[in-house]
Amino acid sequence: MLAIILAALAADDPTPHAVQFITVEKNIKLEVLDWGGSGRPVVLLTGMGNDAHVFDRFATKLTGSYHVYGITRRGYGKSSAPAATVANYTADRLGDDVLAVIDALKLDRPVLAGHSLGGEELSSVGSRHPEKVAGLIYLDAGYGYAYYDRSRGDLMIDLNGSIQSTERAILAGMQKYTDIPVPILAIFALPHDRGDLGPEAQARDLETTAAQAKAFETGLPSARVVRLAHANHYVFQSNEADVLREINAFIGGLP
Repeated sequence: MLAIILAALAADDPTPHAVQFITVEKNIKLEVLDWGGSGRPVVLLTGMGNDAHVFDRFATKLTGSYHVYGITRRGYGKSSAPAATVANYTADRLGDDVLAVIDALKLDRPVLAGHSLGGEELSSVGSRHPEKVAGLIYLDAGYGYAYYDRSRGDLMIDLNGSIQSTERAILAGMQKYTDIPVPILAIFALPHDRGDLGPEAQARDLETTAAQAKAFETGLPSARVVRLAHANHYVFQSNEADVLREINAFIGGLP
């Protein structure tokens, strides 16, 4: 039986929710948050470096219409951290973790919503097991690791930076997804609100993001692509009302 621990309210953990640890592979458990709610299940997936608590405030805005869960990826937060080998952190391995949680919770075709790198897990699940999900929501998450556009060249993976070994393994484990036959909502921050970048860097960001959004829209006929001007990469925080409106409309239109 899964142990369920009620989370205490604290400054860094501000919303009421239940926490459980679900075994996804031998000796590997993931922290899964349950904010409650009723209706269709929605599972929130994080970007690189975050744990599921990044959604603490946003999740409470969804519980009026949906039953909301969040998963902390292996290697982060209170989830298990297996050795930082590529095999332990490929996109499909991470996608399999999500599928294991769906099965353990007995969720009936949930909607998956992923931020940033969480897009690769969305694409892994949606491309290999479309029958498991009702739809996918990419929160500034539809980049090359989530949808591979052949015309734009190979995946750009920089392993020379000063990043943690787990992150290096995740970057090296990226895969190329081109066919994702499920209903999709993809929200892009276009252009990004990046005041920390100079004019040339901002122009490059605008060009590359616009090209990827167009490729995503053209290559995946099931996708509705929304562009939010001058939004932060954390679109669910900077443009909460816009994102909630789009999510509700998308889920409301699902069979």
